Amino acid sequence: MSGPGAGGRQAAQVAAGIFLTRVLGYVRELLFAHYLGNDWAADAFRVALRIPNTIRNLLGEGTLAGSFIPVYAALNERPDKRDARALAGAVLGLLLLAASALALVGIAAAPALVTVFGAGLQGQSRALAVALMRILFPMSGLMVISAWCLGVLNTHRQFFLSYAAQSLWNVAGIAALGAAAAWLVTPTLPLAERLTRLSYALAWGTVAGAVLQVAVQLPACRRALGGLAVRFSLRTAGVRDVVVAWLPLLIGAGVAQISGLIDTLLGTLAGEGGASSLGYAQLLQVLPISLFGASVAQA
Repeated sequence: MSGPGAGGRQAAQVAAGIFLTRVLGYVRELLFAHYLGNDWAADAFRVALRIPNTIRNLLGEGTLAGSFIPVYAALNERPDKRDARALAGAVLGLLLLAASALALVGIAAAPALVTVFGAGLQGQSRALAVALMRILFPMSGLMVISAWCLGVLNTHRQFFLSYAAQSLWNVAGIAALGAAAAWLVTPTLPLAERLTRLSYALAWGTVAGAVLQVAVQLPACRRALGGLAVRFSLRTAGVRDVVVAWLPLLIGAGVAQISGLIDTLLGTLAGEGGASSLGYAQLLQVLPISLFGASVAQA
């Protein structure tokens, strides 16, 4: 059992990991504003990221960890760890299936999703949003797998890695924008081409960041579990308990996410630059809470 000193260190690790991620996220947004501004391409990227990000928030850290950790931790307290390992493998298998299905559906449905949630986008902005959403959709599945990693590592008292790994999503976006600005964009290119190249670079960088976020956690998860045995079964002990606990969390998170979808829709209806300007305003509004409040609350 952890003592008071260990609990304090663990809380500090959580806070440090979250704070690092939030600071780098702010830097990423600064570069986004610098290179894309509030032009049509920035609107397209905001819309393209909104749906995958909504799925990430619905199925990710808050809901999955909140339902998976209690059940897994209870099984892991038993002398025989086989049931705990089996549950972790079964949940991972179900998540892999769900993530693959979501990515395929999202890629196919991207035009319809942009029509609904980016109704104000027209012409090149709408076309870019569809293309970017198809690139970004696999990110949501990867982020759900990352939430599984967080659940496993937190149960095994490995806190800093699971929260600091999220910063790689921002690091990759920062690197992608910087590299694109240095090597893919020249002053002689038409403005539309410059904005398009930067948007594509950021989209691929965002997906790469999600891959890195999962990749750095999997070795630690494998060590904690004594291996990664993926299962595809609902009959494994504890799986039904995880699903039952997850459903009310999903509903609660869904209510909050609807607001974000409506905000994005209204932003696009406000005209060119509306969605991106609203995004910047919301960032400034929640910056103090995201930097300090989230770190303290999670710790």
